[in-house]
Amino acid sequence: MILKYDSLALILSRLKWVASMLHDRAFDSGIITIAEDMTISVSPEYAANADHFFNSALLAYNGKMIELPEKFQPHWEFIDYHRQYVFKA
Repeated sequence: MILKYDSLALILSRLKWVASMLHDRAFDSGIITIAEDMTISVSPEYAANADHFFNSALLAYNGKMIELPEKFQPHWEFIDYHRQYVFKA
């Protein structure tokens, strides 16, 4: 399954892989990130104590491939920064 981007996929160089405030906040909080192979990674720190809602809303996307938007390509240095300093690995 490949998740498609919304036309407003990149706001201030942040990826939005699903048009959802939940996923946007999870990204901002370091619960999820985008791996180098363009798959979604869910923090094992949070996954360890996951409930049914977390499993269906976030953990279900772990390892899923995303597709880059045709316009407004992400700034990879920001994604790298997010993986290194924001994501709770």
